[in-house]
Amino acid sequence: MVTWLATSITSFPKPNQIRWAMLSAPLAISKSTTENFGTPGAYLSIDGKTIVFNCQERLCALDTSKAVAGQSAIRLVRSSQGAEPTQSAWVTVNKVKYLLATVNNKLALLKP
Repeated sequence: MVTWLATSITSFPKPNQIRWAMLSAPLAISKSTTENFGTPGAYLSIDGKTIVFNCQERLCALDTSKAVAGQSAIRLVRSSQGAEPTQSAWVTVNKVKYLLATVNNKLALLKP
């Protein structure tokens, strides 16, 4: 899966969409707008089903399977705003997948 930020004509040059495509079908591009959660930020983390991204200095998660089905797919992972965008990475601990990120200047395992 590849993921990128995109903009519409009305919000140019600020991005307001997350777009993704599977490498097995690169011409089938899916998208989800982020207008209810703010402008998406620079850091993206992908696990093959969920895309985690910065939204107004918070962390949001996009469930791609729900987005393709036309359901509400974006939810907040961390609601408090940070001073800078948050970098994150997927880790597995005891066969459970977590998101490793900084919260209040401390490392935290989050469950998106």
